[in-house]
Amino acid sequence: MRGTAALLVALGASSLACGDGANEPAPPTEVIVDTSRPTPPGSGFEAPATEYAAAFAAKETCTRVFVAGGDPLDTLGFEVRLLGLAAESFDIARAEIDIDREARRVTVTHPGDVPRTAVHAESQGCVILPRDADELFFEPSRIPWRGPAADAPWPLGETLTPGESPIDRTALQAVMEAHLARAGLRAMVVVHRGELVGELYAPGYGPMVPQRGWSTGKSVAATAVGRLVDRGLLDLDAPVPVAAWQADSRRDITTRHLVNMSSGLDQTRLFGFESFFSAANEHGFIYIEGFDTLADAIEVAPGAFEPGTQYSYLNTNVLTVTAVAQLAYQAAGGDPMALFQREVFEPLGMRSTLVEVDPYGHFIVSGAFFTTARDLARLTLAHMNDGVLGGERVLSEVWARFAYAPSPGFAGYGAYWRNNLDERFDLPADAFFANGGFGQKGVAIPSRELVIAQLGFDPLTDFENFEIFVNDVVAVADAIEE
Repeated sequence: MRGTAALLVALGASSLACGDGANEPAPPTEVIVDTSRPTPPGSGFEAPATEYAAAFAAKETCTRVFVAGGDPLDTLGFEVRLLGLAAESFDIARAEIDIDREARRVTVTHPGDVPRTAVHAESQGCVILPRDADELFFEPSRIPWRGPAADAPWPLGETLTPGESPIDRTALQAVMEAHLARAGLRAMVVVHRGELVGELYAPGYGPMVPQRGWSTGKSVAATAVGRLVDRGLLDLDAPVPVAAWQADSRRDITTRHLVNMSSGLDQTRLFGFESFFSAANEHGFIYIEGFDTLADAIEVAPGAFEPGTQYSYLNTNVLTVTAVAQLAYQAAGGDPMALFQREVFEPLGMRSTLVEVDPYGHFIVSGAFFTTARDLARLTLAHMNDGVLGGERVLSEVWARFAYAPSPGFAGYGAYWRNNLDERFDLPADAFFANGGFGQKGVAIPSRELVIAQLGFDPLTDFENFEIFVNDVVAVADAIEE
């Protein structure tokens, strides 16, 4: 591996002297990035779309094999095939795929293109290597689990016991079976009155098999921020300590602005399948190429609008606030690479969830996030219960409600959680949810005491199918006679 843990450099550790004569450096006080590292778009990021599709295929296959322990054909035959439609001439069937189980790396070579490789990086999942690199620029680490035992009762453990729900299990099962027949849907969980009353999985998947949750990871980032705010380790309304922002109007951006997607940063976000493998799409390119994603996020220009006045859904907000949260966590004595596991996954019993990183060790929680339907249901249930899960308080009631409360820039969005106050969705008025692309959802409906989670890959009818599924489950709950 090259150099020291990149995160410490990114958070400014390399620029700080040791204090009090101690051998350990003082905790960093600013987020500092290495501006010499190349970031897109521009030179070095002009490969054909087929090459980037190969890099994505290598990474997804690596995670499916070495993290989920599954059959690579599940990913290669569906996600990669469909997303390959965005790369003209890409055909995974024509590619050479090398899965090196000893070295724990996957290389995909599409005809005429440079081979692209992803490697397994312990608790940091799988990582796309830059096209000119053969190794990572940080030292991966294995973070031991310190949370509840797996055999503990639900929701903190995996042992299911009878609860208080009188819901019709037969009717619920029929609804779930009908929706699991949809192409791409792989996992669903229904929780009623705190009890896991139904779950169903596609062949090759199950309660402990993680899948890509895409932007539901943003809700995990908000939860980590919330726990730090609750303990006074992070000030929601203080300007974020990003060194490069102090010389211009970005100095006024606060943590609140970042989690409300109202920072005013001017990142390029392109829409449509045709832009998926384009370096010009700064918002989404972080998922298909290996580069310093934090440096890329920090260099985004100001000036789209005054912070706090509008809403603009951009991944730069999430990557930046994650670095700020790691900074605060490290200042309190924590390992910044353990932030999500110690502050979110362990308190909520999310033992099958992880966040992947870039080649420099920076978390890409905005979408390189792998979880299970059970774990996503736990996260959602904790928020519906005003911050309590399994009798344990994991978030303050104030933060749990703030997460999905209307924000100044957009009433339909809170702190990386979506609500239905704008009535955009055909869902109960009080519904709120963790929202991930291509069909990943964790929805809470407090009026029905329901939590519904689903995972899979539904790129074309994402919201439409989700709404139908939720309303079918609501109908079963509404039929309860008490």
